[in-house]
Amino acid sequence: MCLSLLYSYWGFASFSGKEGGPRALQAGPSETAVKGYANREVVVLASHGRSGSTVAESLFFRSVEGFVYFDEPLWPFKNATGTPVEKTDNIMAMLFDCEAYETMAKSDIPPKVASDWFLIRMFVEGLPSWLHLPNDLKSARPEEILKSARPAEILGTFDSACRHAPIVGTKVIRMETAMKYALDRYENLRIIHLIRHPHEVHESQNKIKHLLQWSWYPGLHELCAEIKTNLDAIMGDGDANQYEGRYLVVRYQDLVTDTLNVILKVHNFMGVKSDRNALEKLVNENFVTNDEVAERENRKAFGTKRSRRECGACSSAAEAAIDAEPTCRHLVDEIGLQCCN
Repeated sequence: MCLSLLYSYWGFASFSGKEGGPRALQAGPSETAVKGYANREVVVLASHGRSGSTVAESLFFRSVEGFVYFDEPLWPFKNATGTPVEKTDNIMAMLFDCEAYETMAKSDIPPKVASDWFLIRMFVEGLPSWLHLPNDLKSARPEEILKSARPAEILGTFDSACRHAPIVGTKVIRMETAMKYALDRYENLRIIHLIRHPHEVHESQNKIKHLLQWSWYPGLHELCAEIKTNLDAIMGDGDANQYEGRYLVVRYQDLVTDTLNVILKVHNFMGVKSDRNALEKLVNENFVTNDEVAERENRKAFGTKRSRRECGACSSAAEAAIDAEPTCRHLVDEIGLQCCN
């Protein structure tokens, strides 16, 4: 595996459009053309639940003025039938074609479920400036918006903003093993792969699963196997070079200990400009030192604040759990993952 690419190459790409537009490199199972390819790029923040993806999304996406993104578009599909490849194609239709409403309407997902999820996720931090609600909902409270919201209008606000955006982002925590497929098929796609120590992810999932009523979360072995499958498929010696500038590994431990520099590197990878002073303010707002505030925020299902942490050696119990799963041990050692207190 080309580890130098994992850690030293952060990308120096611009997102300028190409004459005539790029194309899907191979036919997918749906044989559907991606109409929006000529006009935009897509950046996916891929991770697992409880990996710090919500705060990472806030730091990477919300810190860019006017950046249009769809939070967890796969969530409504979690109980739908279909392979990881088919679900990935659904995401790309939403983002490249700017057809969130049409994609949901064609699936077995009620559009109201999809629009409610979209709004709830946006309420976590406050509605972004590009999300233009209908006039009668602009001053309503979140619960009133959810009660009155019309799916075609709500998802349509994303579709409208998307069509005017040269770059569109999304966070996905259920991409499963489809990362290589997505990169191979969609030339204008970039993936930021956020990886946290698997024992920490597994422990956090166990603590929160009752709140979210999760029944789908993977065990420790499955978690490690899924991460390693994606890494090996993309970063194999024979394939690594073709993904330069399109696939970026971010370790959670680096995000929480060197936050500002990680954001700047990610923005460079995305091809967007950063205001260092504004980012410093954002970092200070998201990583708090007040223990009471940090603990309250960390208990939330979708917290956007984290306590300042130090990362290093794991506890003996964590090491024993990793040692019991050879796939996990190989993954932790290969990437150099640390535990964060």
